[in-house]
Amino acid sequence: MGTAPGNTVGFDHPREVTTNAKECQHPMVCLSKGPSVCCPVVSRISDDFVFVKAESTLVCPYRTRFGFSSHVCGCPVRNELFHRFGL
Repeated sequence: MGTAPGNTVGFDHPREVTTNAKECQHPMVCLSKGPSVCCPVVSRISDDFVFVKAESTLVCPYRTRFGFSSHVCGCPVRNELFHRFGL
């Protein structure tokens, strides 16, 4: 398990995390610009999913509406940022 090179915001993460995010339409902008571009996490559901506030204007295939006002995020990169760094 190697780490991904070129992390401009300094997040040391397993290469598999970005490899598994095949549906990302925004070339890992969360890693290049930092988690401020990500939807804020409300709570953890499991190792693979978190509830988020859908504040980001980016269209994301990993974000799914859950009920009337909640969203679930299944993005491997977003989940890694939250689980590993609390971001």
